Order: sequence, then structure tokens, then C-alpha cells
Amino acid sequence: MDNYNIIDVKSQSILEKLAERIKYKERILPYLEEVYTSDTSMTIADRIEQKVENLKNCAKEIMLHDETGQITGAKFCKHRLCPVCNYRRSTMLWHKVKEVIKDLDTDFLLITLTVRNCEGCRLKETIDHILQSFHRITSRRKWRKCFHGFIRGLEITYNYEKNTFHPHIHILVSTSPEYFKEEYLDIQTLREWWVQSAKLDYYVQVDIRKVKDKDNAIAEVVKYAVKIADILEQEQDEQRLQATKTLSQAIANRRLMSTGGNIKKLAKIKKINLEDDVLDEVYEKRKNSKYFVYKDGKYVEENF
Repeated sequence: MDNYNIIDVKSQSILEKLAERIKYKERILPYLEEVYTSDTSMTIADRIEQKVENLKNCAKEIMLHDETGQITGAKFCKHRLCPVCNYRRSTMLWHKVKEVIKDLDTDFLLITLTVRNCEGCRLKETIDHILQSFHRITSRRKWRKCFHGFIRGLEITYNYEKNTFHPHIHILVSTSPEYFKEEYLDIQTLREWWVQSAKLDYYVQVDIRKVKDKDNAIAEVVKYAVKIADILEQEQDEQRLQATKTLSQAIANRRLMSTGGNIKKLAKIKKINLEDDVLDEVYEKRKNSKYFVYKDGKYVEENF
């Protein structure tokens, strides 16, 4: 599992992680460019050109604080399929969620709910269906007795061999005080609830387990919705392009993460925004910072 903790590691580690993701971005860039240029909602050529330029230059210049290693200056494209921005988004969410739930005196469980793989033409409706089904299962009276709060993340994996997509959801739930005494939910009951909520007529894989490592559990929920490496496994250029377009359209303007119950209330009280598509702006702060430029596959320190 990736280490999502970007603040507590040394500056060099941050640069290595970003450089690795820039390499992925450069491989997927031609397909992301095509997504923009074929977007009929963008009728202004200058706007398309600017979007493409932002993609190309994303994180190519970075400022890091001398002592903390925090990013103090950078420009990010914020494209939902950009590997650099996905890493940054997950990192920020990891810290925010950890801050929100640190005072909750409760046990946590990690739940995974799935449906069958689907073809690209049905991906959007399948995602709609799985999210609506999630709303139905969390509305059950017995669910609310078992769990007092949740954080839900959406993940979509791509099977390049069969050219199909697998949308599924990971949920971190806070348990009720009586959970392990009276309200324990076994995996078979969970499966029955999900089959009923999703109105499925086939056997489905689900998972529920007690969280032993809270940091890793948070990372599982807030990790990238889409892994670009899955698309790059596809050797056929045309199918790579189509998979990129399909995923981009399927997650456009969609909430990839949601919260509920006591976790949502705590986030509001602490004024911490847990919306997955909110990326805080990074403004240039040259004081006590070093300046790095991405060149030939790595970051090189330069003078301001």
C-alpha cells in the first residue's frame, strides 16, 4: 500500500513520489489531451489549450519548506485522472480524516461492497446504481444501530484483458458501543443486506473486518478512485484512449467520497472539509523554502 503521509516524510521522499507520478502522467498525457480536445462542452480553443498546458506543467516546479518538507509553492492541474493530483488529493484527505476521527472513542470496521464488472458503456449507470444502493443500505434501521458514522470512498479498477470496469466502494465505519456485544454484523448478513439494497440476482463479494491499523484503513478509503497503471497495462492504443475517456466521463462532477453520522458531524464541528474534489490552493511562499524543478525524470534544486 502506498504511504499517503506526505508531510511527515523527508523532502527527498516527497520529490521521489511526485517524480514517479509525473512519469505516469507523461505516459497517460496523450490520452488526457484527447479527452480535452474531444470534450464538446469546451467550445473555446483557448480554454482547451490552457487545460492541456496545465496538465503538462502540473507539479513541474515545487517549493518545499526547509524544516517540515511541506509543499509551500506549486501549480497543480487538478484533473481527476492526473496521477500527481490524485496522489496529492489522497494525501490531503488522509491527514484530514485522521484529524477528524482521532477523538472518536470507538472501534472501526472496514467494509467493501462490490458488484459485477461492467462494460464501458454501462459504467456511469453502474456507478449511479452502486451509490444509490449504498444510500439504501445505510438507511436501514439495523445498519444505523450497528454503525454511528462512516466515510465512503469509490474505487474503479480496469481489467485490460477483458476491457471491463469494476466499480466498488470502501467504507470506514465507527461502531456503536454495543456492536461487539449485541449488534455484531457477520459477513453473511452483510451480503444479504447488500444484495437486497442493490437488488442483485447473483452472488456478490463483500468484506467486513475490524480495523487494527487505523492509518492503513483510512488510506484504503481515500486512495485514488482510478489507478492509471491499470489503463497503461492495455497494449492497444485505441483501447487505452477509450478507457481514459470512459473513466473521465464516468467520474466527472461526481462526489467520489462521502461521510455520514458522527464522522460528518465531527468534520463540521472541526471545520474540516472532507470533500474529495476540494484541493487547497498552494501559494508561493519563498521564505524558508527550497525551489525544485523537474528535469529528465527527477527534481533538481535551483535558485529562485
